[in-house]
Amino acid sequence: MTTTPSVPTAPQRLPWAGDLLAALAGLVLTAVVLGWALLAAGMEGWAAQYDGETASTGAEAVVVGVTAFVAGTVAYGLRRKAPITAVTQGLVALLAALLTAALVSPTTPDRQPAPRPTPTEQVQPYGHGPCRSGGTDDECKYSGG
Repeated sequence: MTTTPSVPTAPQRLPWAGDLLAALAGLVLTAVVLGWALLAAGMEGWAAQYDGETASTGAEAVVVGVTAFVAGTVAYGLRRKAPITAVTQGLVALLAALLTAALVSPTTPDRQPAPRPTPTEQVQPYGHGPCRSGGTDDECKYSGG
């Protein structure tokens, strides 16, 4: 009895409807992950502007970078079995890589916090207000009243 060597066959392709559904499911999943990461980065930046600090988007950049890597790996793995899913995941990987670069790069130079307004009138330690004796404020600045 002779055996014939097995010939590799072409990979089975998903039907176009299944491929389209897989592409949509992948897009929804990555949209949720990227939306969460961008919302978190935006909220952190918004909160940091009131403290005069710079926002740290390290965790969000890691999440977006991992999403780019996973989407790229899925796109490469499905390039022959599910071409629609592969193309959409490839585009998601490109978008996520660009977002990672945007989150990591400095967007604005370090700014100094806005100077605090100086008071126009010096308040006395005992709560005395401006001079009420008929003179100017400079004449009885520390006289107590």
